[in-house]
Amino acid sequence: MESSYSTCRGIWAQTEKLVVSGGYWHHNNADGIDLDSASSHCTVHNNTCSMNARHGVFLEEGASFNTVVGNRLIDNHQVRQENAIFAMPFCIKHDDLTKTGSGQI
Repeated sequence: MESSYSTCRGIWAQTEKLVVSGGYWHHNNADGIDLDSASSHCTVHNNTCSMNARHGVFLEEGASFNTVVGNRLIDNHQVRQENAIFAMPFCIKHDDLTKTGSGQI
């Protein structure tokens, strides 16, 4: 799966038990992957998110019990760990966060 140059997000979902895996999300005008407020028990795995206008991966406030693991987040304009993964509780493991603009890891 690939999404590029969208006027909004690469993927924007509000659902349960979604798996987003193996995609390339780049040059979108907002986030590469956005799980909205009621998203729960979703997995974001093995994706590459680069050059998105906001975050590579963003979990809206209210999203819960999601897992983000093994992704590459490169050159997104607002990728800071506290903003890329916002909702609690969550699990983040083995993500490669590089060249994150003004954000701090």
